[in-house]
Amino acid sequence: VNGFDEDYVRPGVGEDHDVEWRLKAKGIKMKPIKNKAIVFHLFHPKNSTKDDALFNDSLMDQKKQARQVSCINGLNKL
Repeated sequence: VNGFDEDYVRPGVGEDHDVEWRLKAKGIKMKPIKNKAIVFHLFHPKNSTKDDALFNDSLMDQKKQARQVSCINGLNKL
């Protein structure tokens, strides 16, 4: 899937949801890890706006419609 998609530059909804749908599209089954793994979240102020979320949602919709399951702007750059 080529890692996280760096096209998501606005905060909020985006890269984590994007990588999840791409993994699922490749046939990877998701498993809950609650109480099974340590998760670290780096604190950051919540500075996303509704426009940021709408922009990212629109971007993800475009990528889903194109069935772009391997991101272009990820670990390996084309």
